[in-house]
Amino acid sequence: MVAGTGGCFIGGVLALAGHRMVLLGRPQSLFDLAAHGLTLSDTTGERLRIGSNDFERYAELACLAKADLVLATVKTGSTASIAVDIATHAPFFALVIGLQNRVQAAGILRSALPGRDIRTGMVPFNVVPRGNGTFNRATSGEIMVETGPAPLGRELSTAFLPIHDRPDMAPVQWGKLVTASPMHPAHWRASRSKRC
Repeated sequence: MVAGTGGCFIGGVLALAGHRMVLLGRPQSLFDLAAHGLTLSDTTGERLRIGSNDFERYAELACLAKADLVLATVKTGSTASIAVDIATHAPFFALVIGLQNRVQAAGILRSALPGRDIRTGMVPFNVVPRGNGTFNRATSGEIMVETGPAPLGRELSTAFLPIHDRPDMAPVQWGKLVTASPMHPAHWRASRSKRC
């Protein structure tokens, strides 16, 4: 798991579910996680606590060498860079899921990692860091992952973090894009004047 804000939240839930989870991140972020572990909360008020001994943390890319599954949660602008890192350090058989909401992200991964099992994923919710290893899921929604040879979503899904397999991710991604896109000011002015 490439551990940004969303990566820490998702990785923490998966670690609590019993999966061997390795978070790859910047040294300062990893120091914070080592000191405090992870505390995850959501809009329902539920809180999960994952001790620092329940997941692994590395700043070195060499940790990818033992990965069976790589969850890429970097910003889309960093996708090409992390793809090079995966190609250099991760085993060829490792499944790669791009948990990024930009439509072009999976294409970047597939171009950089030819012949590998690359799946598109979509995370509909926002995660807000609160400091001291605390991350809050501030909006609702369930993760979607592109269907492949194995039912990955069903294997990873938990009550706190439902994950669903989808045969066609394009409508899901475009739906998120349309829903999340702010209205153009000209359209906003026009719609506002109609309501007045």
